[in-house]
Amino acid sequence: MSYLDDLQAAIAAHPDVADYRITLNERRGVSIGIKDNQVGNVYNPFTFSAVTSGSFLIQWRDGRLSRGSLDGSSLEQIGPILEVARQAAYEDPDAAVFLGPQRVTTVPLFSTETASLIDERPGDLLHVIELLQQQARRIGSTILSGSVGASISRRMVRTSRGLNLVEDTTSFGYSYYFDGILGDGFLSRAPVSLEEIEQQTQRTGAFFAALKRPGRSGMSGQLQLILHPNVAYQLVDFFILGNLQGSLVYHGQSAFSRAAFQEGQRVLREDLTLAVDPLVQMGPGSYAFTGEGVPAAPATYIGRGRLEQPILDLKYARKMGLPPSSPPSNAYTVNFFSQRHMPDWEEFLPQIDEAILVLSLLGLNTQERSSGMFSLTGPQALYIRDGAVIGHSKATFRGSFFEALRSEELQLIRFAGQHSPGLSMQAHVTLEQRDEV
Repeated sequence: MSYLDDLQAAIAAHPDVADYRITLNERRGVSIGIKDNQVGNVYNPFTFSAVTSGSFLIQWRDGRLSRGSLDGSSLEQIGPILEVARQAAYEDPDAAVFLGPQRVTTVPLFSTETASLIDERPGDLLHVIELLQQQARRIGSTILSGSVGASISRRMVRTSRGLNLVEDTTSFGYSYYFDGILGDGFLSRAPVSLEEIEQQTQRTGAFFAALKRPGRSGMSGQLQLILHPNVAYQLVDFFILGNLQGSLVYHGQSAFSRAAFQEGQRVLREDLTLAVDPLVQMGPGSYAFTGEGVPAAPATYIGRGRLEQPILDLKYARKMGLPPSSPPSNAYTVNFFSQRHMPDWEEFLPQIDEAILVLSLLGLNTQERSSGMFSLTGPQALYIRDGAVIGHSKATFRGSFFEALRSEELQLIRFAGQHSPGLSMQAHVTLEQRDEV
């Protein structure tokens, strides 16, 4: 019997358990890091790991519920765990949803090449670190930090109603940071070539080099604001995806009301669509089923600017009388696009009269999500004039993200190597005064 078999048997054997759901993830991986130019030091050692983690939801015979976490040692302590869970039980009848057998759509998410990195060729990960070191020297970065890793995961969901789902996946990822100023990170299911990693770091390196030059300072007013895809996605995730969460919609804490969904209210410009697709073959964020056992399926949440459906788990799907939906697992599952032309950055740059390109962001977690209003800092930003990147400026900028996404001035821009688009909009921008030497 497997560890999950034993856990399930122990939970099912408890006389007070009426229903249950168990989610378990078994992960094996290898990683190596570099911190402040030191490879494999105490902060980023060469690590082989095997981790079991998960959770349970139990409905007791009196109707109350208990939730808890699981790990590789939970079976040894399952008696005390269930006893404490029983004492901490609470009333939440709408959350008591335990699925029976489901038909799921499976797509390939497992790479034998990634598996061989872990089991046969872990030393190959050092080639990525060596490449990052070479790229850092080439662009003049004196301090490099980053990491590279690979993992194999098995994700399982079982219920007392006969649901039994299993999904095997692999993951390969790397990240880097030059001089603590600028970096990036990428995920895939299969290892990517060193040539592809070199191309990506070269793109980051071009921005890094521009940040070494001085840009404009000491100005304030309306200005074209361009958000790099990494920054743009953070705002989309916080203000749009955040307000689509079913719990916030149901409790009236979202910018979008239940009535707005029923009416298909237009909240973005009519050419904009936001959708999630968790069934892309070998997609870095793809999955066949949610942690509750709901089969994954593509979902459009805002279509042609109009609200279509909120993001609903089983509890809030029941509360709102709607079917549950597939949430985004990461940026790779989110498709935010325009029916209008989306120029490449190389095509868009020569058309710019004056703008600021924001490459990093501070302060997003302090914003009021439902208002859509933002006042943020871009410590690493580039001043652009007459189609040329001049150099580094520290910018603060404010405005309404919702208004920007309804404006005719908004443009979505494609950047090479990035899944999400960048955004160009108007905002009030202040460029910090540069200290004179």
